[in-house]
Amino acid sequence: MAGVKTRANDCARRLGQKGNAELKITVGKDGRVSDVSVGGNVADTPLGACIDKATRAAVFPASSGLRFDYRIDAR
Repeated sequence: MAGVKTRANDCARRLGQKGNAELKITVGKDGRVSDVSVGGNVADTPLGACIDKATRAAVFPASSGLRFDYRIDAR
């Protein structure tokens, strides 16, 4: 998730925005992110869309799948 946080901060700098993203992430058995819900004060903003895209690009080790929450303070 460190890569997602770095990309989120890059988004914030590029867009000139700051905010908190409350992410609900679902990872499939193949390790790919299958669903992301972006909440917090970046929901429905260009910054939130950029963080969503960055999160969907993340890849995890193959497993039985998982769901977790993650918070990013994008600055």
